[in-house]
Amino acid sequence: MKVKVIAIALISMNVVCQTSWALKSEEITAFTKGKTFIQNNDVKGYEKSLKTLKNTSVAPYLEYYFVQQNLKKLPRETVLKFLQNNSDALFAASLKNDFYRYELSQKEYSFIIDHLMDDSSQFLRCIADDAILQSNPKAFDAKRFQSYWVKVSTPLSTCLPVEKVWLNQYAPKEILDQKTGELIKNLQLSRAKNLLPHLPEAKRKYYQSMIQIVENPAGQLMKQKQYFKDSSQFYALAVRQWGKNDSTNALNGLAFVKKNQLVTQSDYSALRNLLAVFQAGRADAINPLGRIENIPKKEQGDDVKISGFKLNAQAGNCDAALDYLNRLSVKASEDPTWIYWQGKMHQCIGNETQAAEVFKKIAGQTSFYGFLAADELNQPYSVLESIVKRKADKRETLTDKSFKVALDLMKVDERSFAYQAWQQGLRTASQGQKNTASFIAYDQGYYDLGIRAGVAAKMPGALHIRYPMGYEKEVNQAANLYGYPSELLWGLIRQESLFQPDVKSHANAYGLMQLLIPTAEKMAQKLGEKRGSLYNPTDNIRYGSAYLNDVSGVVGKNWSYILASYNAGPHKVKHWINPPMDNIVLWVESIPYRETRGYVKSILENVVIYHYQKGRKVRITEYLNRFYPE
Repeated sequence: MKVKVIAIALISMNVVCQTSWALKSEEITAFTKGKTFIQNNDVKGYEKSLKTLKNTSVAPYLEYYFVQQNLKKLPRETVLKFLQNNSDALFAASLKNDFYRYELSQKEYSFIIDHLMDDSSQFLRCIADDAILQSNPKAFDAKRFQSYWVKVSTPLSTCLPVEKVWLNQYAPKEILDQKTGELIKNLQLSRAKNLLPHLPEAKRKYYQSMIQIVENPAGQLMKQKQYFKDSSQFYALAVRQWGKNDSTNALNGLAFVKKNQLVTQSDYSALRNLLAVFQAGRADAINPLGRIENIPKKEQGDDVKISGFKLNAQAGNCDAALDYLNRLSVKASEDPTWIYWQGKMHQCIGNETQAAEVFKKIAGQTSFYGFLAADELNQPYSVLESIVKRKADKRETLTDKSFKVALDLMKVDERSFAYQAWQQGLRTASQGQKNTASFIAYDQGYYDLGIRAGVAAKMPGALHIRYPMGYEKEVNQAANLYGYPSELLWGLIRQESLFQPDVKSHANAYGLMQLLIPTAEKMAQKLGEKRGSLYNPTDNIRYGSAYLNDVSGVVGKNWSYILASYNAGPHKVKHWINPPMDNIVLWVESIPYRETRGYVKSILENVVIYHYQKGRKVRITEYLNRFYPE
């Protein structure tokens, strides 16, 4: 039976070049069933599915799953032939890695060395080095490995056994000294600790001290038995880390390192500025504006000047606030954010003519501050209006292989491979092909792929593709239930997930509205139901909408507060709005978290664009002063 299976696989591999596109329904079904047959070791069922998929773009992917599952059973020549015939496939690197790791476990050292010694993949070269060290250590090229090792912060998994031998037998002490310092500066303290046993005793004690103060500056910085000269970078790093968590007490650390001459004047100035900025964002800071004003003007960086502006603007000191903005660097002064606020400060001091001239600089931009500037001038969002009215560019025939493979892979739910293929298309295809691909993806309901291709095509027509109103039924149901504008939910979904229903973030947030599992569990409980899958658009939108309603009970009904709470958490926002700020735009710009600040502005931009698509010309100022429910 094994011989027969191998023959079928080879036949399929040899005809891949005759690929047909646009899968039929029976081929989609065959792929799905084929994966199930493979999992159940049903060879005949797999053969039947593969026969149905002959000449399709997804046939090699079904073969891949078969080869991967049977890697230990198939003849080596069969696997090599499959890899050779599919060397450009998206799965090739992964399968190749698995194959040679298995061969290494079988102690096939000569075979590995013959095939991988000069491979372009570092992952595989380390497997070859491992084979050499286990079979013929004298042939190990320590300098080649060293040239790789010094360039990376963390070696690949297959390189770790090689690294262990290299550290014990070959690594120059000066290289380890340099690398340990680099790792500490990059806050990779666990890696740095792993190198300590390989250092001379004096260096080991030195770096142990540096790791301690960076790891726990509040508890260690001012309690060391010994301090070291020429270590400003590490003492400065400790104060910086301390300041991120507790800028108030970090001021004591700053005073300590200055008094004991542990940091250079340059590092001290940078730390002083940094802590002043941190303090400016704290409601409980004592005289934060005075701390900024005590910094000589010539030593104030843009972050300090921006903090000085915000504190003065919040206090109503418009002349002083404008002075800080006028002293920004050329690059910072070109940011629409600070152009808008220059106009507002001119307006505040009664210089309406100058304010209008400043607003005109950005009033045509389709952005948060561009819209606000147009509102100040009582002008229409004319650029946005023209984009909405513009007809889409003519579609071409889709010929790009990467896009076509991606669309086929999406149909058989191979999303990971599909996203990789789509990215290949975005890197290599012409603008016309990207434009065409965006339409096809949109038409097939792959809104996230459509957005990515539409943005990459840089063609201003077809706004509905870059800002899709996907999952309309689910969004409208949630909007009607809670009294939300549907446009707001679309704006939030676009910001959170780009309409990718199966996305998972590094913070373990899931789906269209990027929900954490505990949050979804809580919302499902409030709705009186068992939690459904967060990858299911209906469930995700229902729980996300319920959470928006939930946070409004903590922070109030202003949409800016609600959106900020959705990103940063309602209890943080409750702290930020106490005491309340009269100017809601200034409140948004004063949100302490950069991510949340940008998040609120981006969603409100999106909301305006969605309203215009729906034919309603709202002003962004309406939303900033709008309360939920409508």
